[in-house]
Amino acid sequence: MIPLLEGTGFTESLLSKYTGCARELDDALLVNPFDVDQLADVLFEAYRMPDEERRQRMARLRAKVEKHNVFDWAAHIFGESYKCLKLESPST
Repeated sequence: MIPLLEGTGFTESLLSKYTGCARELDDALLVNPFDVDQLADVLFEAYRMPDEERRQRMARLRAKVEKHNVFDWAAHIFGESYKCLKLESPST
């Protein structure tokens, strides 16, 4: 995720649509990094975005990242793995 021009009042997040977190961070502007024309279009979209929309999107992104951090992700992965192991273990 790239915070564009952070510290200038013009902040928007640009994220490759191929990243694993693209589904969850849906307020970021998603782009195919191999498509230069699309990248230009998305950058222009970010530039033209109204300030209030930009602030709301960034607030939602920050809230998601604070709530669903790496510790939350790891707990979920290990919890699901444990459930799978319990299902595969022989009954006694």
